[in-house]
Amino acid sequence: IYGTDTVLNTSVTGCVQKNKREFCLVSDSNQWFARRVLVATGGPAVLKSSDDCSGGYNILRQFGHSIQSLSPALVPLITDQRSISGLSGIRIRCALVLKNQKDTIIHREKGEILFTDYGVSVICAMQCARFIEGEGCYLELDLAGNIFPDDNRLTDDLHIRKKAFGTMTPDILLIGMMNAKIAYAVMKQAGLKMQGETLNDLDDTVIEYIIRSIRDYRIEIKGKRRMADAQVTAGGADCREFDPDNMESRIVPGLHAAGEILNTDGDCGGYNLM
Repeated sequence: IYGTDTVLNTSVTGCVQKNKREFCLVSDSNQWFARRVLVATGGPAVLKSSDDCSGGYNILRQFGHSIQSLSPALVPLITDQRSISGLSGIRIRCALVLKNQKDTIIHREKGEILFTDYGVSVICAMQCARFIEGEGCYLELDLAGNIFPDDNRLTDDLHIRKKAFGTMTPDILLIGMMNAKIAYAVMKQAGLKMQGETLNDLDDTVIEYIIRSIRDYRIEIKGKRRMADAQVTAGGADCREFDPDNMESRIVPGLHAAGEILNTDGDCGGYNLM
């Protein structure tokens, strides 16, 4: 097509610059000469487990380019088991914030999350993966933001419910507001033993604990799923070392790079494909 030759089922094992105007690409059985080389081998997240994209990174590294550490982005999160116990398979809409070990907000999201047997998944949670900074990060979920935009309205509603259903168990307080299993988890995180209490037993301090558990349901992050489970790779060749107008190397004229081999990854929704 357009004067080019297509070579399939062939691994390029090396690339050298013969002179200032020509590159030589080498395979186990052949070699090719070209005035320009475009490295677009993708990242490990888009490949099958048996594939290997390290050759592209090695070529760029050999020509002096910086390769920033690779990690899975847009990938499910592994969490502590206590906060997700009994919730596997439940999908909810919520707002969430990702905080680091210093309790600083490093990312916000809003949308759906899915509780699994290992943690949380789908877009809202997966968007947070690229921002996780080592150990100690956690999520705080606002489970009632779509119904009660401020604490005053939520507090008033809970007191009305408490008065109406005083002899019933505390999880009844949240019926209609959220899934029954999530309501039970909220009560547990608020410190209730859920062993014989009734709504009449809850004083204003306990109600405040419940409100904080609804607004800031805490889930500790233990890690991310494997690269094979990711939709996108974070990390790669430093974008600052390439001209954005034509993706040509600022270090080696005639060498180009594009796609996921570069250290660029976007939100879910087609941006990474573009």
